[in-house]
Amino acid sequence: MKDRLLARATGRQGAVALHPRKGVIQGAAEDRATLHTRTGLLPEIIERTLAEHPYEVPCVVAVPIVGGSSSYLRWIRDETRSPSISHSPAAGPHERAIEA
Repeated sequence: MKDRLLARATGRQGAVALHPRKGVIQGAAEDRATLHTRTGLLPEIIERTLAEHPYEVPCVVAVPIVGGSSSYLRWIRDETRSPSISHSPAAGPHERAIEA
């Protein structure tokens, strides 16, 4: 958080994940995190996760914010830094909404 890639992280410990691995169904308790951030910071978050996560293929997915309280969306924008030009895709719908 100190590098301002996200405004908030919510964690859940012990979620059970089932998945096929090399032809065998496997299951394990995993921790899960939900990160509240800007669309433009996603490439840096993915890059860091792939570099630091112990799994060969960590689960990193983005779910767009399609709405919310303007004060909370503004808070996310204010607590995160602007995306780097080299990593920045087009702004997502929530970024257009909170920067308007």
